[in-house]
Amino acid sequence: MRNTGYGISTEPNLHSRVLVLGLLLAVAVLPLSAVDWPSEDTLLSTNFGQPDNDRPLVGTEFSGESSVRAVDAGEVLFVQSGEAFSWDLPQPLGSWVALDHGKGIISVYSHLKSAGNDEGRSLVEKASILGSAGESGWIRNTGFGFVLVDRTEKRWVNPAMIAPPRKDTRAPSIRSVILINKDTNPFLLSSTKSLRQGLYNVLIDATDSEDGMQTSTLAPLHFICLVNGTESCTLNLETISALNGKLIVSRKNPTPASEVYGNPDGFNLGEIRLNRGKATIDLIVRDASGNERSVSYTINVE
Repeated sequence: MRNTGYGISTEPNLHSRVLVLGLLLAVAVLPLSAVDWPSEDTLLSTNFGQPDNDRPLVGTEFSGESSVRAVDAGEVLFVQSGEAFSWDLPQPLGSWVALDHGKGIISVYSHLKSAGNDEGRSLVEKASILGSAGESGWIRNTGFGFVLVDRTEKRWVNPAMIAPPRKDTRAPSIRSVILINKDTNPFLLSSTKSLRQGLYNVLIDATDSEDGMQTSTLAPLHFICLVNGTESCTLNLETISALNGKLIVSRKNPTPASEVYGNPDGFNLGEIRLNRGKATIDLIVRDASGNERSVSYTINVE
């Protein structure tokens, strides 16, 4: 993804639109019970929806040493401890635990130093210690992985949608916005003054970070593109589902993830139409803690 500098502007009307969208998204996941984070002492190293080549990550990884706790009360479905590996196949999750929280909600905790169930528990309470962060399985540094699954709806759930907001005061970063026409010609909006009328795909290179992080690599939660004040395309990374072997994300309509993540220049938010005259294009990016960044461009459409 290219890094292009330009001025950032925030307007009250854009903020109110994002607030309304956030409320609608919250309503969409209300059937799920509230959960806690599995650790309060570690930073995110990757998060839900973050690009992984041409596909999104469906889980979250934390870096650092800490105890790993059950995000809610549940039944122990599976415990795999490193000491119990008895076959020669690769073990990408390392030591891991899976819990069933009822109503189809499953949580998985992986890459643990140890996955203890010494008492042979079949039920655990909320905040029970399941193990400690480690380096087992396929993970770069000491930490652990966390995945939340809604089996009833056949989807992965972004835990940020139903867990308490994390301590984060940093707004997302918008590096560049590119429009691509039907001939696949790219137009960098920060240096484009005029365009021909027609349909364009919107690519946005945007990242997020948390307080204490050295680099900005996380995925924001919500993306909105407005043309002359009218919402034209959106991307919301609250859930990811699977259909016929393909990952599906939520733009204005369910969309194969390959269409959103297939371009190295950024997230593909979808298509906008530019008609003759002056066009104002507003991009808004918002993270799970409510921090927001927006940028606005005005161009002549011929």
